[in-house]
Amino acid sequence: MDHVALESPFATLRSMGARVNDQTNADSSSKTRYQSSLCDPIACGILTAKEAERAVDLYFSRHHPNAPFVSEAFRKDPLSIRSTSPSVFLAICSISARSWPEEYERQPEQPCKAHLKVVDLVSLFDKRISQLLLRPIPSDINLDSVQALLLYAQWMPFDEKHREDRFRPTPNPTSRYNDVSAWAVLGLAARYAKLLRINQQVATTGRNNYYEEDLARFRTYYNLISCDFNLMLSSGLPVSIDPTSTRQGMLELAESDRAQLPGDLRIVALIELVSVTYKTLVKCGDFSGRTLDPKSLRSLNADLDRWERLWTVKLAHTFSQHNQLPFTSVRWYRLALNSASLAPLFSPEKQARTQHSHLLSLQCLEKSLTAACQIVFSYSFDASDFVWDLESQLPSSFPEGLFKLDVEALQRMQYVVDSSWISYTFAITFLVLCFVRQIVDENLQLLCLQPAGPQTYLQPPNLQSGSILDRLLRLALEVCSGIECFSSFCPGHDYRKIITRAASLLGVKDQIGKDDTTEAGADMQSILDLIHESGFEWPEDLCGMESNLDINWTS
Repeated sequence: MDHVALESPFATLRSMGARVNDQTNADSSSKTRYQSSLCDPIACGILTAKEAERAVDLYFSRHHPNAPFVSEAFRKDPLSIRSTSPSVFLAICSISARSWPEEYERQPEQPCKAHLKVVDLVSLFDKRISQLLLRPIPSDINLDSVQALLLYAQWMPFDEKHREDRFRPTPNPTSRYNDVSAWAVLGLAARYAKLLRINQQVATTGRNNYYEEDLARFRTYYNLISCDFNLMLSSGLPVSIDPTSTRQGMLELAESDRAQLPGDLRIVALIELVSVTYKTLVKCGDFSGRTLDPKSLRSLNADLDRWERLWTVKLAHTFSQHNQLPFTSVRWYRLALNSASLAPLFSPEKQARTQHSHLLSLQCLEKSLTAACQIVFSYSFDASDFVWDLESQLPSSFPEGLFKLDVEALQRMQYVVDSSWISYTFAITFLVLCFVRQIVDENLQLLCLQPAGPQTYLQPPNLQSGSILDRLLRLALEVCSGIECFSSFCPGHDYRKIITRAASLLGVKDQIGKDDTTEAGADMQSILDLIHESGFEWPEDLCGMESNLDINWTS
């Protein structure tokens, strides 16, 4: 009793040796080792040691650049992660198994298949995550658990569909990724991080030197912040973490001699972007980013422009920065935040509820259209030269002729985090919506800013071949054709249907004239139905999902 400190009731009783839904320290350690072995893909006979090493290598070469927070030291010694971070090891194996090439040098036109044991790996990963949620023990409160939850949220597992008719092909697996599931998993990761006091460590940094464990905590917490904020922009769900108190730790991460470059520099840039945006939301009192006042939105757009000018120089020599984070993120921030204020133009029912100035609507439209164009165009072969200066209202800023697909960028697209498919697909849908609602012409030039009302067309408004919107949609359809060679465990297959349906609505089909429209005439409502099927709730006020769309095609 002399050595017992008065802490929380659980901690006090545990220190006295009482069993409050827990084991003694020795039994707890034994239980932890036993649980780790039950979730070890090698010990369970799912993967061989050689396959596991390959899975780690595949992860770092393909997926890691899209969320560079796991320590790159594991790549040099792949199996070391098995003992030091068993949950992350399982997560990496599960993610890599989604696309398992027979040879490292696979040709782009060859379909990529999943590992034969991918379903077993997913089941094992599910088991581990359910333990963290439903049956956690004190030893689970560690960095390994937080990182595993982040990997789960960003590359969410798939469920396989059973074939109901043996004469029909087996349907593609379906991703579990949606706004609520991502929000729940990230919320759990945030609570674990808070129990580890990572937020306090990041906010009170000031030492001159750090251990690798410290930097790993920084990277993990920053990844959590960026995921949390990105989800807020996509879904309107509230953020769980205040990102504005992390600047000092960001600078020390980037300047450390143990920094992982260029990944850490990209992380710092992304967190600065989050902080700049969040400060505006706080000043405006709008924590969803959906109802920013005109002054705040103008100020935010100026801040985003300054941020981009600064980091374009700092990251000038990083590989393929034109379609890598953080620049993919700033385009999405612009599109999500500016398009949110355009609800009166798209939803007539809300005109009386929200009135924005004519000038603000012009500015928001220009910013939204430019960001959407940049998101789509960034996968073209000429993107590195043109995307930085692309302006929707300046046709001469686009290169002439058809936009040629960047095949290497397409291959990297297979391994992006799940949320990237939301921003890419929404950008295309937004451009199509603007044209269908007669807000822009086929070259994306503004036509009018009157609220949308019931409209009837004699036929779907086909695009003139060679117009800017036509070329952007054809580039998107090339991406869709490439997705057909992706593993069936890639979320792109679900969003491909939305993209091809949107393009066919305007009479744009791929080079062989194929589209995914099974009905005689596609309409905007059918596209929105597909969006709902994808499992993600897109902003209702923009797409007008709360009411029937008053767009009818009549023959």
